[in-house]
Amino acid sequence: MTPNEELSTTKADRTTKERLEIGTAAIVLLTAIISAVVGFRSASVSKDKASTAQQQSSQVSSQNQGLQKQLSDAQSTIAALQASLAAAQDPAPSPSPTDPGVALPDNVSVRRTTGKNTIRLQPNYGVDLDNDSSPNWNAGNGPLGSSAGYGLDIQLDPTYEKVDILNDSAKESAGSSYSTCAQETDYANSGWALPKLRKGDEYCVRTTEQRFALVKIISASSAQLAFTVTVWDPPYGQ
Repeated sequence: MTPNEELSTTKADRTTKERLEIGTAAIVLLTAIISAVVGFRSASVSKDKASTAQQQSSQVSSQNQGLQKQLSDAQSTIAALQASLAAAQDPAPSPSPTDPGVALPDNVSVRRTTGKNTIRLQPNYGVDLDNDSSPNWNAGNGPLGSSAGYGLDIQLDPTYEKVDILNDSAKESAGSSYSTCAQETDYANSGWALPKLRKGDEYCVRTTEQRFALVKIISASSAQLAFTVTVWDPPYGQ
């Protein structure tokens, strides 16, 4: 091979090598560009998915809040309807016959009533149902009919397990009134046996000053007698 041919061959090899290097560099650069593009698109897709998921979560949360409000409103409506139904099925109770506001005959009025209070008698103590001035109904412990117990109409007797009535009385049905006591004919001069007394029992009592009184039992035992009472004027003897 001549020197010129050798030189030409060397130049050709060099050119080929340079082209290979340039091609390799181009391939590397292109690969880097493709990787970058793919990474960018992947990140963009992930971001879009995250944004979409966040929006969907926000929408679900908003819908849940709306449903909870609707549920709360429905529960309030149901409660109001139940209250209305209960009120319709259970009308307000009518006034008690012993209530001072209950209509009475024109010539009759309430002399005294315990109202919401309760008379509580300890063993051997009693009260004067005709009394209209003493805060404790002139409570005392003298024997009925004696000078010590003068004026007492009703007394707890633990010895004989009974409630003593000085004048007379009659057991009535629940919801009795002045008219009940005024029309009653079954009065008897006898006490009330404690073991037989029950909460809610009602008795018409004729007092020592000839007034009608309605006694309602709250509790009864040999240790204590509790009751409410309403007394009316005028005395029935007038």
